[in-house]
Parts: sequence; structure tokens; C-alpha cells
Amino acid sequence: MFDVNIQNLISQGRSFIVGGNNDEFIGLLNLNKYDVNSISNPYGSYGSKYSTKSIWNKYGTYGSPYAFYSAFNPYTMAAPKIYLHGVLYGHLSKNHYIGTHVDPDRIKEWMEVNHLNY
Repeated sequence: MFDVNIQNLISQGRSFIVGGNNDEFIGLLNLNKYDVNSISNPYGSYGSKYSTKSIWNKYGTYGSPYAFYSAFNPYTMAAPKIYLHGVLYGHLSKNHYIGTHVDPDRIKEWMEVNHLNY
């Protein structure tokens, strides 16, 4: 894990997600299952189904179907934000009324389409 500065990630053109009231970093968007900061790493802080900072934790802040800040809550208006190459893209959300969004069940396909392989 590294010290996360959202402004640095934006200036570096990185793709990532932030969540919660304070835009907490909750993972890099890439398909590298060995990247400790990637949501694709099942053993990392942001990809593990047991981590409190992971969208894959069904009982956590960002993965529960009932949590206010969760990508999987179909009613939330406070879903995690997606940054694609340093630019705010939209939200990671099951809520189809939230505006530009990516369904969290399709995030891996979305990363493939956007060439986030590294």
C-alpha cells in the first residue's frame, strides 16, 4: 500500500475509485491481480472480500447492498466515484438513476474496454 494523495493520482492520470463522505481512496482501477492497491487483487486491502475498504466486502461500507456509500446499494445517491485517467468519470453503482455510472458487477469488463490492464 502507498500513501494516497488524491490530487497526485489525478495529476498522474491514474484510474481509481474514492468513496464515503471524505472521498476515501478505495482502490486503483486496473486488472493487475498482483497490484496491492488494485481492486482486482483478492488479497489486497482494496480487492479482498474481507477488507473494510473493499467494494467486494458484502458487509462493508462500500460493498453492502444496504450501506449508504456502497456501490451495491441500488438506492444510494452517494456511491463511490470513478476517476478514469485522472478525470472524474461518474459513479460505481447499481443505481441506474445516479447519472453516469458503471455497474460494479461489470467493472472488470469496463476496465478491459478502457485498457486498464496494468
